This record gives sequence, C-alpha cells and structure tokens, in this order.
Amino acid sequence: SHKRHKIVSRARHIAMYLAKIYTQDSLIVIAKKFDRLDHSTVVHAYNKIKKDLSNYNEISAIESRLLN
Repeated sequence: SHKRHKIVSRARHIAMYLAKIYTQDSLIVIAKKFDRLDHSTVVHAYNKIKKDLSNYNEISAIESRLLN
C-alpha cells in the first residue's frame, strides 16, 4: 500500500528491515518489491527500525515465525 497511515508504514518498515537482513537482494531490488522509487526508502526504513528498540519483541516474534 502507498498509504502513509502509521500502522501501514510501520509494518512496511519492519518488512523492509527483515528483507534487508534475510535476503541478499540489493536495496534497489527490495525497494522495487515494495513498489518504491529508490533504495533510500529502504535505508530509511532499516535505520528507523534498527534504532527503535521498542519494536524488538514484535520483530523477534516475526523472525521466529519466518524461521520456523
């Protein structure tokens, strides 16, 4: 979704963060998969989620589901 609602953008940021960690895709490829114009959106999402430690439990739960 291109919407900027907080819940939508947060989920998209987490998904981009996980895509960067768990795939070998370039930032440009990840951006295209999320229908974004360039890699800087992925860099922003990655840095934002990495910095925000309050998402740690949520991200850990998602990671465990993905890896199982």
